[in-house]
Amino acid sequence: MNLSIRKIILSAINLLAGLALLLGLFFNYFYLSGSSAGVLINGSPINFDLAVIEPLLHENGFSMLDGKSTALLALYGENATAYETVQWLATLMSNVSLLALVLAVGCVGCSVASLFVNDKVSKILAWISSALALTGALFVFTAGLISSGYLNEALKMLFDSKYPSANAQTQADITNALSVIKFNTATFWVMIIVSLFFIAQVLFETLKPLKTVVVSQKQAYVPVTSSPSAPVTAVAPTPTAPQNTPIQTQTKDKKAGETPMPTSTQAPVTPEKNTENLSELQKEQAILELLPKYKKLMDEGIITPEEYEKKKNMLLWDE
Repeated sequence: MNLSIRKIILSAINLLAGLALLLGLFFNYFYLSGSSAGVLINGSPINFDLAVIEPLLHENGFSMLDGKSTALLALYGENATAYETVQWLATLMSNVSLLALVLAVGCVGCSVASLFVNDKVSKILAWISSALALTGALFVFTAGLISSGYLNEALKMLFDSKYPSANAQTQADITNALSVIKFNTATFWVMIIVSLFFIAQVLFETLKPLKTVVVSQKQAYVPVTSSPSAPVTAVAPTPTAPQNTPIQTQTKDKKAGETPMPTSTQAPVTPEKNTENLSELQKEQAILELLPKYKKLMDEGIITPEEYEKKKNMLLWDE
């Protein structure tokens, strides 16, 4: 398993997003703001206690998996026919809660699995995980807005049913009461938290390559200093003898078996064989080998014809 800092960070972001969506299903979807205390209609307190509804507002994702709504039952509990008309709302919230539960589990699973795969697959799973969490939060938030809006309409219908002969003053009092006592949704908190995790992932994936590009551009302007290398030894050119220049060769008598001393002259030097103690046949072979070499030196202009003739006479006539 090849774990990297990038994998761990992305997995942690998506894991927290999935857990936020999952924990969001435990909290109440709705709450009733305001209180019936001090609310007057036609100068008198309202003739029903809305505090009865408040304890029943325990709507959350897990409580609504059965397809029932305690808030709707509280509003329409006395009228079975009216409740049937809003049964679709309870079904909607139940299905959304089930979908959010599945997406939250999928998000957590993908975030954990991204740690055990290669980098390419891990990146794909990270985006899938964040998309699942964001989709689940969006569904819950949308369903919460729809449901809370419909519950406020149901609350208005309840007020109207309590005051069937409402005049203009009564209608104004009901409107003022509904501005104080109304249903609200808390699902936006789940949406905000999951969105923050999604933004964190986008920034992490975006700023990391950007940082690499900036560093590369800075490095492009840094002067490169070469490390000290071994000193280079200059090789002096080998002196060559100018053409048509006579070469002064020093001929010394060498004893038999004496090893010639090396010379520092770079001009080609033809080794002269000592023929003093050689047989006549060996002398002839030596002469036959040396003559072509002197001839080649003359043809190349290294020695003059006069020097060549002198060398030839020395070999042939032992001058």
